[in-house]
Amino acid sequence: MSVKRYIGDYEVVRRLRVGGMATLYLARRHGAAGFSRQVAIKVVHPHLVDQPAFAQMFVDEARICSQIAHPNVVHVEEFGEVDGLHYLVMEYIDGCSCSELLHRLRADGNTLDPVVAARIIMAAAAGLHAAHETTDDDGQPLDVVHRDVSPSNILLTPSGHVKLIDFGIAKARNRVQETEAGFSMKGKYRYVAPEQATRTHVDRRSDIFSLGVVFWELLTGQSLFADDTQVGLFNRLTETNARPPSTVAPTAPAALDAVVLAMLRHDPADRPATAAEVAKLISAALPAAAATDPGVLGALVADTRARRRGQSASMSAESELSHSSLPDTRRSQRMAAAPPDPDYAIEITAPDPTIAASPPPPPALAPPAPTPRRSRWLVPAALVGGLILLGIGVLVGSSGDNPPAAAASATPGTTPAAPASMDVPVGVVPAPAAAAPVVDTADIAEAIPAPTPKPNPGPAKVLASTETAKLVRAPRVTAR
Repeated sequence: MSVKRYIGDYEVVRRLRVGGMATLYLARRHGAAGFSRQVAIKVVHPHLVDQPAFAQMFVDEARICSQIAHPNVVHVEEFGEVDGLHYLVMEYIDGCSCSELLHRLRADGNTLDPVVAARIIMAAAAGLHAAHETTDDDGQPLDVVHRDVSPSNILLTPSGHVKLIDFGIAKARNRVQETEAGFSMKGKYRYVAPEQATRTHVDRRSDIFSLGVVFWELLTGQSLFADDTQVGLFNRLTETNARPPSTVAPTAPAALDAVVLAMLRHDPADRPATAAEVAKLISAALPAAAATDPGVLGALVADTRARRRGQSASMSAESELSHSSLPDTRRSQRMAAAPPDPDYAIEITAPDPTIAASPPPPPALAPPAPTPRRSRWLVPAALVGGLILLGIGVLVGSSGDNPPAAAASATPGTTPAAPASMDVPVGVVPAPAAAAPVVDTADIAEAIPAPTPKPNPGPAKVLASTETAKLVRAPRVTAR
């Protein structure tokens, strides 16, 4: 029987994912008359609680998110601290991220419908613009910059809506703890704007560059900057080279090339000034994106979520909540120090050179496999089978006036019909199948050279028993 765990008034159901600074849990809040609602709770790692810098970053994220109110930004409901445990309560999105959707499409060899891709970027741009325009209680702009726009931070709901998440390293005017550039770019080198990497002035146009990288990848199904390392980022600090999406993926419309390349310009002054302008450019280049049915995207999200649940059913034990690392704050129990999670903390110890390593034990020899016994009826049975096949061949050859139906229906120079392809969900562009070549038997006959005639050796010579004995008993010659 499992013991229920609580964070404040929230019952923790299971762990969703582990990040570098916090763990995300699925929780449930209970109310009167059987009321219950699922939420997502972000909890700072226990070993970071005593570090003021990380705790202040968490407080800053809660302050920034609570001041952004927009349908395309995940809503923050509560921020609290119980017995030294800092947590952030947000609305729970039971869908998938753009990163997960891209991974699924790549695994199937398909690409996203460009209309759906454009719709996702337009909605994400609307959420970004709302964050950029956020003001404080006095109406003064906060100058919020997300600085971590990537496919993993764009969530998709089963109803077809888009939600921007994770303002943990966002830049804002009233932020107390400023993050280091190295930490803010950890694991996201492919989406970092050049000016953010050089630690120069960063504004909303840096988010537009990152969103442009996401847009390019949604249209092409490939990675724009494959080298996700500091070296790869350093190599593109002086210039940003990006091919038009239509030259990489045939399904990407050429009308969107100018918009994507404008978002990816190296100089921030050459990019669109605001995220709202990006949404207008996309709508003008591809009007169908603004009028697309959200249900198309919702169906893809639901299918992706169903696949994930099917794959993780066998690993349910790993996704269960680890009760040893989560205190029951409702009962005011003091939190014990938990061991670091292997996902974000790995300790490497060098071997002691003074200690001689013992040689490994010799591998155990496997017993020899038993030699199969040959049945004495094997040769006679093979001879009888050969005679039966020979008789069938004679009967088939005698009925040459009636060719098989399959051969009679085929005509030279035509290609047989291909089997029906599997159903592809709406909103997905299947990979183009290679057309079967038309084969001409006359061309094949001319391409194959005629065999070279061989001289007739005459009747086969039958060796007498004495000659056979001589051949068998020929002396062996040994070189000296």
